[in-house]
This record gives sequence, structure tokens and C-alpha cells, in this order.
Amino acid sequence: MKKTRQLTFCAIMSALGIVVLYLGALINILDLCAVLIASVFVFVVSEELGNARGFAVYAVTSLLAALILFSVNLFIMSEYILFGLYPMLKRIFDKFKKPLMLVCKGAYMALVSVGTLFIERLFLGDLRIWYLDALLVAITFLALVLYDIAFKRVAIMYHARLRYKLRIDKFFS
Repeated sequence: MKKTRQLTFCAIMSALGIVVLYLGALINILDLCAVLIASVFVFVVSEELGNARGFAVYAVTSLLAALILFSVNLFIMSEYILFGLYPMLKRIFDKFKKPLMLVCKGAYMALVSVGTLFIERLFLGDLRIWYLDALLVAITFLALVLYDIAFKRVAIMYHARLRYKLRIDKFFS
């Protein structure tokens, strides 16, 4: 019975992630916000059930986003694939000592920044303006630093208030 509840919880979180991503794809202004909100569902699963289930929810949501959002907004799907993985990686990185943690987070942020540049080149073509590329990488890196700070605060708020208000703690007992 407990395993069925856990799988149901994972399916609900994946479905909520897809709904948020689809709404973000329809309302183009909210596309990156939708990616961040959808990654919160992955965070909740990884906090409650561990990183293995969190990776499973991320994989299911990414696969469904690829199938559903391919014709609506390809950009939001590709950004979720890049940014949606971070909540689980943050949990792993935070277990390391501070210097190694900062190196791992920096490497991930640099990799995602270059991935964002690649996606921008894929969608917009080669603009041959080097300072726009540098600006995009710098803004992406800064956004990921803010993303890290926000997830630290979301984790504190989740454990202090939201977990009990949403009755998620009672869902698995």
C-alpha cells in the first residue's frame, strides 16, 4: 500500500510539472518561471522519497514535455531539461565540503550556461555578435546563482511550513 501511495505521489508531481510547463508554453512570458516552478515538484519528490524517485519524476516529466511541448514551445522543453535537474543535484552537492560543493555547482552552472547558449544558437541561428553570447552566458550564470539561493530558501520554507500545511507528511504515514 505504501509503495502505491509513493508511485501515485510521483505520478501526481509529474503531472503537475507537465501542466505548469504547458501553461508556461502557452503564455510565453512565463516560460522560464514555469520551468522553475516545475522543478519545485521534482524537489518535493526528492525531499520526500529520495533522489532516485526525484530523478524518475524528472525523467518522466522531461519525456512527456518532449512529447507534448515539442509542437507548442520547444524552448521551454529544452530549458526544463537543463534547469529541472538542479534540485536533485543541489541535494547531492550540498553534502560535499564547501570548496568541492562550490566547484561542482560552478561546473554545473557553467555547463548549463553553455547549453543555454547552444539552445539560443539552435533557435535563433548564428548572430555573429560575440558580446551577446558572453552576456547570455553571464546572465544565465547569475540566474543559476539566484536559483540556488532561492532553492535554499524554498527548502527551509518547505520543511518549516509547507510540508505540514499541505499535509504531505501525512501522505506517507
